[in-house]
Amino acid sequence: MNPADKRMREAALSLHALHWRDREWLLRRLLPGMRTAIRSLLKELRALGIAPEVGLGDVPCPDVPDTLEGATVHTEDAAIIDAASPADILRLFTSDAQGRLTAVLMQARAWRWRQAVWDALTPLQKKHLTEAIAQPAHDLPQAWRGALLHAYAAHLRAPHTVRPTP
Repeated sequence: MNPADKRMREAALSLHALHWRDREWLLRRLLPGMRTAIRSLLKELRALGIAPEVGLGDVPCPDVPDTLEGATVHTEDAAIIDAASPADILRLFTSDAQGRLTAVLMQARAWRWRQAVWDALTPLQKKHLTEAIAQPAHDLPQAWRGALLHAYAAHLRAPHTVRPTP
């Protein structure tokens, strides 16, 4: 096997282990010829019944406390956040690449949308969020945590505007 074939097979195996959204995102960024070759190898892996390695996609939703000690969540804010749809919550997360702000929200309460949001995250988002939740939240000032939750609620209260896609 020549080195180029070996690298293509290694790339296909790596992509095979990714969540389908991440795999498709990466494939779309390849040159057309390379994308076609790797898609063929991925198809071969599936036809052979080779299961993806257990990877980031299998990260379970971390346990978090029902309340974040010291975070003041006003009853009205909590009701608005809890009533939000998973899609609304996911929109809030789009600018939180490392999951730190999201971790504060996830730790504040046992929100009804928590599992649905977790299931919709990509493996990389799950990894970042799991790492952020593992960090102690008490290093953030109480007032800051409460203000963040209030800001999330205010954002959810605001009417959604349609933004053109770039």
